[in-house]
Amino acid sequence: MAFEKGIKRNFALREHTCTAVKDRWNLGAQAAQHVIKRTCDACITLKANRRRALVATRGAVNRPRPTPEHRAWDRTQTQHHSQ
Repeated sequence: MAFEKGIKRNFALREHTCTAVKDRWNLGAQAAQHVIKRTCDACITLKANRRRALVATRGAVNRPRPTPEHRAWDRTQTQHHSQ
């Protein structure tokens, strides 16, 4: 239903599908809303992972992992000196 109507946001999808989900799987209102929320979150994650994989295949360089030297520099910059 989300793809048919082009709805991707959690609350908007709840308005259209909550009753259908409750009736089809015999769920309570809170459980139905939780299922809809989890489905929206999964779709967003799937889309983000696809986009990330697409960028990686184009030859983009990912950010390098911090080395121990970077972490040591961060610790010295963020330490608070008590007086």
